[in-house]
Amino acid sequence: MADTRRTMAAIVALLADNTSGAISPQDVRDFLVSVRPGHAQLYVPNSAAAAVTLANTANYYEIGTGPTFTLSSGNYLVDQSSANGRLTYTGAADAVMLVKSQFTLTGTVDAQLMHFRHSLNASTVEASEARYWHTTAAEQRTVSFVSQHLVTNGDYVAPWVRNATATNNVTILCGTHTALILPR
Repeated sequence: MADTRRTMAAIVALLADNTSGAISPQDVRDFLVSVRPGHAQLYVPNSAAAAVTLANTANYYEIGTGPTFTLSSGNYLVDQSSANGRLTYTGAADAVMLVKSQFTLTGTVDAQLMHFRHSLNASTVEASEARYWHTTAAEQRTVSFVSQHLVTNGDYVAPWVRNATATNNVTILCGTHTALILPR
């Protein structure tokens, strides 16, 4: 029988009381795959630096439309199957996805206010917002932002950016977009 990833509630119910000795070796294997954290990291190498086109100051734009992300090896329960730059949950049981993104970037002009957020299935999440004030055009700075999401199979989290000052593009020089999956 295949090992089955279970929810925390199912694990607690399974292991609540073993006075009858009813916990089988299969139950133990299911427990082990259920508590093993899923993980993945996407990264933008220096060689893939690219601009993200920002058409207006009101909307957020998906960072994956600019630079090409690479999936690090060894991922488990998360991949990049939805599209470039999207961490996609592939597990069967609902889970919690913790996400951290960190990008080094530069702008095209002085004095720009940039906003960064994660999105869950293309809907930006205000609680993940980080702001960055770009003072000079040649300046390189790093911005980090984090979020937590309840996910089901096929849900994805992507990094987005908005220039609140003008329609000038931002160039992502390098960075990482990382997920950790915990049982719900």
